[in-house]
Amino acid sequence: MRSVLFLSFIAVLFLTSNLAFADEITVKINPAVPGSNPADDPAGIIVNFYQFALMIGGVLAFGAIVYGGIKYV
Repeated sequence: MRSVLFLSFIAVLFLTSNLAFADEITVKINPAVPGSNPADDPAGIIVNFYQFALMIGGVLAFGAIVYGGIKYV
């Protein structure tokens, strides 16, 4: 009985604390699309190349894992 009472108290404590501060939370929305950097300057070109290289590396790693799994089976 004590554990049910204790868990109920903890649940009420967490639920009421979230409701009490709900009005104070402000969320700022960033309209920029992630990964879309302007390629006008050298830094943007480097960032775009780096992200592209990471994407290709991830696809190749996934392919290697799938290929190894097929060979293992």
